[in-house]
Amino acid sequence: MRRARSELDEVAYRLHELAGLVGVSEQELLAFLKVISKADWANVEFRPIEGLEFGFESFAGGQIRLEITVRRGRTTVIREYDVPDLLVKGDISEVRLRPEVPPEPPARGRKKGRGRRRGYR
Repeated sequence: MRRARSELDEVAYRLHELAGLVGVSEQELLAFLKVISKADWANVEFRPIEGLEFGFESFAGGQIRLEITVRRGRTTVIREYDVPDLLVKGDISEVRLRPEVPPEPPARGRKKGRGRRRGYR
């Protein structure tokens, strides 16, 4: 059974994607978010590849909004997220955007059964 994704999981996943596309570490991206959270107002956009745009908007009080725009042909999809304070406030060295994934258990080998017989000769 799959667990439901919270908005925190979704934002963390999108920020992890952005860090990979831009070529910075998670900690560097979180440090950037912490800096713009201190501003009265800030607006920053990243366009790492054609048709994909990440936009950050920070307001007084530390609220940060993440807007992701994907354009493909005539279709445009826009998603907006509020970046939780947990990712910005406090010590960012303890925050991880993607949790360590436990290794999958080894796959059991399939029992070899008889193959389909083609015909008698």
